[in-house]
Amino acid sequence: MAGSRRIRVAIIGGGLAGAALANALFQIQHLDIEVYESAPEFSERGAAVGLTSTAQKSLQRIIPSASETLGKAGAVPMNSTRLVIGSGPEAGAVIFDLGNRGDPGLVVHRASLLRELLAPLPEEALRTSKKLTAITPNDAGVQVVFEDGTTGQFDAVIGADGIFGNVRQYVLGDAAAAEASAASPAGFWDCRNLVPYEKAKSVLGDEYFEKDRQFGWVGDKAFIMHDILENRKMVQCVISAIETDPPKDRKRRLTREGLLETLGSWLDGPIASGMIDVRMLIGVTLLANDC
Repeated sequence: MAGSRRIRVAIIGGGLAGAALANALFQIQHLDIEVYESAPEFSERGAAVGLTSTAQKSLQRIIPSASETLGKAGAVPMNSTRLVIGSGPEAGAVIFDLGNRGDPGLVVHRASLLRELLAPLPEEALRTSKKLTAITPNDAGVQVVFEDGTTGQFDAVIGADGIFGNVRQYVLGDAAAAEASAASPAGFWDCRNLVPYEKAKSVLGDEYFEKDRQFGWVGDKAFIMHDILENRKMVQCVISAIETDPPKDRKRRLTREGLLETLGSWLDGPIASGMIDVRMLIGVTLLANDC
């Protein structure tokens, strides 16, 4: 609207949610958007994200060029998500296929998708090393204060900084410290890594790569998943298991011995040994994240 006052909006958190929201809001001409990320650079935790057809349509609503964006990010259509028994006497038996009716989901590397979501945004609107420490309403709107001492004045603040973020703490107020409101472990840990396509194929088996398909293996106290991304150049490999005693820092060191113990009842089946091998191929210290 000609002559209308511009509205300043701060998005706290520069991950997939914050970047996608920024793309949508930048299309509204009377909004001034700034995205604040606490880390020194914009980055995504985790390996890949799956987008159902519904999620793709939602992204298309807010980003008209979503198909092009996903293509540039190396998204791979999945023929289906195949659930398979991973341990026990029926190991290897297919339970069922999800989404194999001509409406494929996509798997895309989180970091690559974030890169493409940030690409069209004005560079001057993207701020890194900005850890939020305080939100203070005032007569002019809302003031935000960052750890480096800088401040900003906005009409609205949107939190995309996650369940441990300061925006959530501000919204909940005193209740944020209460046990009932605290983020709590979901009861499992998981670890993920990306393996070159040909290496994963040679270790896990050609039969799991005849079609672009996401595999989920369900078994004794654990779950294994693998799928294809980065224009079929990489494979995401995930191992997760029940967590009964979560560490306070939500991380645990992984070793081959530990994985062999965790998946001990799986080792006679078709997938666990190979998945442990590809986990150890990358030659660095591995950490599992409690979820």
